[in-house]
Amino acid sequence: MPGQKGRRGELTARLLLFLGRMDTTTREALARRLGRAELELQRAQRESDGSPAARTRLEAARIEYRAAEHHAQQVLGARVALEVVEHLCA
Repeated sequence: MPGQKGRRGELTARLLLFLGRMDTTTREALARRLGRAELELQRAQRESDGSPAARTRLEAARIEYRAAEHHAQQVLGARVALEVVEHLCA
């Protein structure tokens, strides 16, 4: 469902903003990519008229949104795992 994906993206974006120990440049880059993907997906949905070009644009927007969200979650997951390991080794 598009609404659920938007909420998941919003949660990921919030984690990016508040996650400690991640450098600001990385955090901002991930948040920007996710934000751009979300905007394009919303725009493609809003402007969809059922034409082949509109369906292609919508599919491309969905693919980029999933890729941006997946990348952000990979980085967040790796960061959280590193923090757990560092805590256990301390």
